[in-house]
Amino acid sequence: MTATVTATVTATVPASVSVPASASLAHHLDADALQLLHTLPAGAPVTLHLGGDPESSRLDLHRFEVTTPRTRFVVGHENEPIAFDPGRVVLLRGTLDGRGSSRVFLAITPHFSYGTVDPGPGLGLVTLAAHPQEPSSFVWRAVSGGGAAPAAVVCGFDDATWTPPPSPEGAGAGSVTPQSVSLAIDSDFEFFDLFGDLDAAAAYVTTLYAAVSELYRRDLNAAVELSFVRLWDSPDDLFNEPDPLGTFRAHWQSEQTAVERDAAQLITGRRDLPYGGVAFGSGLCNSFGYSVAGWLNGVFGDDAGPASTNWDLYVASHELGHVCGAPHTHAIGVDACASGGLSRGTVMSYCHIVSGGISNLDPRFHTEIQPLVRSFIESRECVVADCDGNGIDDLVQIAAGDSLDANRNGIPDECEDCNDNGVLDPQEIFSGAVLDLNHNLVPDECEPDCNANGRPDDLDIADGISDDQYGNGVPDECEIDCDGDGVSDYTQIQTDMSLDLDRDGRLDACADCDGDGTPDGQSLAGALELWIASGTSDRLVRCHGVSGVAGLESADAPSGTSRGVVIDASGRVLVSRIGTDTVEAFDGVTGAALGPLVPPGAGGLVEPADLVLTPDDRLLVASRGSDAVLEYDATTGDFLRVLVPPGTGGLTKPFGLLVRGDGSLLVSAGDDRVHRFDLATGAPLGVLVEAGAGGLIDPRGLLERADGSVLVASYANDSVLAFDGATGGFLNRFDRGGPDTGFWGLTGPQFLRHGPRGDVVLVSSSGGNAAIHAYATTTGLFQRAFYVLSSDVANPIGFDVMPASPLDCNRNLRLDVCDIADGVSLDADGDGVPDECDPVFDCPFDFDGTGEVGFPDLLSLLAAWGDCPGCPQDLDGDGVVGFGDLLSVLSAWGPCR
Repeated sequence: MTATVTATVTATVPASVSVPASASLAHHLDADALQLLHTLPAGAPVTLHLGGDPESSRLDLHRFEVTTPRTRFVVGHENEPIAFDPGRVVLLRGTLDGRGSSRVFLAITPHFSYGTVDPGPGLGLVTLAAHPQEPSSFVWRAVSGGGAAPAAVVCGFDDATWTPPPSPEGAGAGSVTPQSVSLAIDSDFEFFDLFGDLDAAAAYVTTLYAAVSELYRRDLNAAVELSFVRLWDSPDDLFNEPDPLGTFRAHWQSEQTAVERDAAQLITGRRDLPYGGVAFGSGLCNSFGYSVAGWLNGVFGDDAGPASTNWDLYVASHELGHVCGAPHTHAIGVDACASGGLSRGTVMSYCHIVSGGISNLDPRFHTEIQPLVRSFIESRECVVADCDGNGIDDLVQIAAGDSLDANRNGIPDECEDCNDNGVLDPQEIFSGAVLDLNHNLVPDECEPDCNANGRPDDLDIADGISDDQYGNGVPDECEIDCDGDGVSDYTQIQTDMSLDLDRDGRLDACADCDGDGTPDGQSLAGALELWIASGTSDRLVRCHGVSGVAGLESADAPSGTSRGVVIDASGRVLVSRIGTDTVEAFDGVTGAALGPLVPPGAGGLVEPADLVLTPDDRLLVASRGSDAVLEYDATTGDFLRVLVPPGTGGLTKPFGLLVRGDGSLLVSAGDDRVHRFDLATGAPLGVLVEAGAGGLIDPRGLLERADGSVLVASYANDSVLAFDGATGGFLNRFDRGGPDTGFWGLTGPQFLRHGPRGDVVLVSSSGGNAAIHAYATTTGLFQRAFYVLSSDVANPIGFDVMPASPLDCNRNLRLDVCDIADGVSLDADGDGVPDECDPVFDCPFDFDGTGEVGFPDLLSLLAAWGDCPGCPQDLDGDGVVGFGDLLSVLSAWGPCR
């Protein structure tokens, strides 16, 4: 019996099911529907109507599991069982409207939701994520490609150790029986700390490896089954060596021999590994079946666009791929990303280390990799065949009489009747009743034939009838061609990556969600993008606010060296320049030079450093060469006065400036101290941070957090330090994790800014591979959720973020009119403005009633931390203001939605 779950929706998929690249849906599953899904057994069919009625597009799904009754979830050294029910994680897979070439994957948990809908060749990819304001509501959005997360460091696998896999024994080239790889998972406290809750961490592991399994099942004909999961809710964990792979293997070889497995993977939240991940090659089913997936974020599959945090999915799949016999794609000539070539890539590539990062990767295995891994897995004796994906060895199922095997080939009959006509596929093929032109023992009528020429797509590609530049097994003539020029968009992008600056896998010129003929990027006019100054160039560079890709250079400034950058509310970019002793102005949309706002030496300006705007439209500039802070009219540039005269309060060589809400001005100085002055009068208020506090040397940029603490870039010792905003007492080193040196080390931090959505602190790094680093605002955890490569901006110094567009009030880089039309945002009053942006909108996360979830709300939540029944900050109603409430606030950051 099929369970039909009909969602109450606010928008529907077009009747043609030709999902446009800009399509999105918001829909709601009520409590009864969710409960029904929880109680369904594995294999139970589910129909989900996206439009809320039987005539709308539907998802034809079956529930599946990535665990078995034997799977153990444990914690700590003693492997104590966790009271976790994997059945609470609802995993569904299937097709869209019965299309055999489509694929659907959904995961619904009490903590988060995730999914993808691939409508089929040429129709794009749709992602699912939980709506930030309604736990049982979900948002679908069409995207292509992945998101940005730790570009981190490269994989530690050495391709020189890879050898081609042997031909599988006992299986011909036409073997299609799906395999099942049994995988054990270990972890560390840093991974647990991403959630702060064992149930949430276990649910995430289950969901992550269900997604990995679906990827492997689709591309490699092998599902992943979890046999064992160990979590650590205490810092007293294992594997804390700089490179933990060897000790991880040694421990499991000696201490975990009782755990059934074909391979084991260590997942870690550490940010100090010398690699993104590492593995022993071709170790499946032997004593070297071990890998490490590092830098995990605890999230993947964001609906917000091309910045989806898909690192976790990629690194887990990538390192397990090595264990299963896969080399890197550059090792077999598929791409040149490892040597700096710029292109899109796949799971086994290094294309995340070039401009665009993780957004450059597509969640699939390249067709040149697929046969290598399939052959290797099929050759492993420990791997069992499990054609129906029920977690039971096919031979065991047949021996028990639970499945028939009429032709005695070891494959259950239900897996050899793809057209459901009651006749086994081999019998039909050998009798000539159906064609099998590619000789894979699957009737051609059951295989993709996107160009409808009567031949399987893979045969067209193999025979050269069709090209497959994408390397995804789909003929190029069937891929998306949004501009109708006869060339697939993917091919155009691979030829010229600048055609896709946001790295979502679509031509930017075709992104027009409101259909007005103007590309969305042009309508947003550079909103939330970064203008970055270089110490070695007279031009500024504007980088995309999601992908970090450089997209526009400014006109040349007068000869000199840029220092500070600030952008005013109109989008005008102001830059201080040493050599000319000026403040230059640029148009933030076009990059055109507007001339000097502050002329050379005006008011005694010498060697200007940081500059900052005040609430009353004054421009303050640190005059490093005259030991003063000068004040100008922010609109005209006219000199007003010397706010802080030379040497006042012992000020020498001022650099960083910070205007605080309490009416004070903080100034970092050449005496290694942070001074405090009255913002209105310039009178000295004493020293906030003393020289050497917390190891502070050569302080540069300053930033205030929601809790009032002050962050200081300590240039000389490559760190960002946190101090009490009232007393100046040292709190901690803010930049938590991340390598101290090397490819991605933070080197000579200069300026600090809040990220476009306020959830990260951005830091310019004078050296290293990344020009801009990102750290979680509340924890300082090294994120790589956004970064800019130094190859795009050499020797970065000052930078700032462009204002949000008036057409995008919720700052999601999508036009409000499209959010409303697609149901992502409501507009109850019909004023064309999403309700979350209306001040009167009821937003439980907006404790101060400003209509925006921001730092004051975060501070209010932290002040109520702990037991607090009935408090408005207790968002989940459990009587305690804790981690779950904090996540809710962070997920709703920005205008109420």
